[in-house]
Amino acid sequence: MSTSTVIALCLLAVLTVQIDAQGSPTDVALRWAQEEVNIFELIAREKLPPTNAAQSDANELVDSLKMAISHCNIALQSSGNLTQHEACVKSVTTFAKSSLAEVASEHWAIYGASSGASRIHLFW
Repeated sequence: MSTSTVIALCLLAVLTVQIDAQGSPTDVALRWAQEEVNIFELIAREKLPPTNAAQSDANELVDSLKMAISHCNIALQSSGNLTQHEACVKSVTTFAKSSLAEVASEHWAIYGASSGASRIHLFW
């Protein structure tokens, strides 16, 4: 096989997988909602200090978001209203991010006050 034939076959395989993976609009919306949860979880882990208390709060925020998103998903499956689902997911994700910012500011104030980097002599 020539190089162009191999490339064409690979491209065809990728396109076929993408078409099959897309599924129904409801499936796409459910996957998008799960991706929002996954992204939030990564952000929560990085935004909070590496203390047990902070990571515990991150777990609570992620669990709360998962529960809220599951309610959005249940509503989507019963109504089929994609616009309502998108608004629901965006709303609860925005609220979760706002909560994360508040929790992060509290934990960093505590963590920063107890870490060596907060000691003034390090900067003199």
